[in-house]
Amino acid sequence: MLRALERSLREAGFQTATLEEGRVLFNLAAVRGDRKIFVKVVENVDSVRKSTLLELAETARRLEAEAFLVAPREAKGPLLDGTLYRRYG
Repeated sequence: MLRALERSLREAGFQTATLEEGRVLFNLAAVRGDRKIFVKVVENVDSVRKSTLLELAETARRLEAEAFLVAPREAKGPLLDGTLYRRYG
């Protein structure tokens, strides 16, 4: 999923960098002009603590970036494709 997202962002003209080693606040950073995006990619949206998401949001805010959490499923089952969910905010 991370590679596909990175590929899509590159095709849209973003420069990207991935962070895959260890526990990281975000897995993907992308920049195009003044637009900056941080993405945390996980298998299960419920596996990410609220404090982590709040830290990601605050880091993005301070750096004038957007933050996203991307996951294919939650504890109850799969999430809908093409749907944007709002969490803790």
